[in-house]
Order: sequence, then structure tokens, then C-alpha cells
Amino acid sequence: MIHICSDGSKIKLSSMSYMHLINTIGLLGRKAEAGFIIEEGGGTCPDDYWYDRYEIKGQEALEHLGYGHYIEELNNRTKEVKL
Repeated sequence: MIHICSDGSKIKLSSMSYMHLINTIGLLGRKAEAGFIIEEGGGTCPDDYWYDRYEIKGQEALEHLGYGHYIEELNNRTKEVKL
């Protein structure tokens, strides 16, 4: 999975630093809790145009943001570290 940083650069989740991963997980959680608006549209001519706008929150928002991939990467890293 690819993560897009705030500056627009793209990196693999496995290449993220531990703190970057932790901070991103926190950010995604806060965004999902607050909710956000999804806007979609398309079409090729005026008769075919469509537009939809809706708000998602909670678990649906976490799934949309790919939260599970970040948690999976964190779990993989903690499995590697044995105390």
C-alpha cells in the first residue's frame, strides 16, 4: 500500500518511520470520528453527467481511509520487536 504524505510525496507503508506511522493512525482516527464529505461525479456529456455528495463517519470512514492497512503494518512491526 502507498501512503501520500502532506507534501505530496508517495512512500510505501513499510518505508514510513515508526512515529510517522503512529501519527498517521492517530490522524485517520480523528478524521473518521469527525466525519468528512465525499463528492463523486462523472459523465461524458451533459445528458450523462452525475454527481453525488455524502458524509461518512466512524467505521465506514475508517474503511474508506484504509485504516486497516496502517494497523496491519503497525502489528507487523510490533511482532518483529520481541521484548
